[in-house]
Amino acid sequence: MKKETKIDLKKALAKKCMSEAELARRLGWTKQYLNKISCGKDNPTIEQLERIAESLGMTLHISFE
Repeated sequence: MKKETKIDLKKALAKKCMSEAELARRLGWTKQYLNKISCGKDNPTIEQLERIAESLGMTLHISFE
């Protein structure tokens, strides 16, 4: 079974008035890598998800559905 992580990064970025390029810069990642995560082409670790949330001033919530 393939595991997927879905991130509505566009919605979070719009809420914070931040571009994907700015978030990538804050994280020290490339914009391309961040885009792979947001499109579901790469599965981030929980630590990476925590860093994204922290960089956006948000809290990470994990749910099982």
